[in-house]
Amino acid sequence: MPGIELPVAFVTFRSRWDASLASQTQQHPNPLLWISQMAPEPRDVFWKNLSVPYKHVIIYRFAVLIAEIIFSIFFAIPVSAVQGIAQFEKLKKWFPPAMAVQLM
Repeated sequence: MPGIELPVAFVTFRSRWDASLASQTQQHPNPLLWISQMAPEPRDVFWKNLSVPYKHVIIYRFAVLIAEIIFSIFFAIPVSAVQGIAQFEKLKKWFPPAMAVQLM
């Protein structure tokens, strides 16, 4: 399929028998969805792409935390406000100060 990048995963097995069996069996009802094959030779793998230094992991975790906070502020809070406005009658019942908004 040109233009479509398919995900790739490395799986390790405890024995060569298990690896051979997994590479020769159908893994999914749709045979084109999961395609298993034997791993490439170690000299054919660019190992620098598979390792991430530990200091980068800490930076990635911090970046994800910042992204979660930004997502919560700029998405979840406005969506909750719009949902509250959309159900104003229920909001008045459960949150009496909402009556002040109606008086304005």
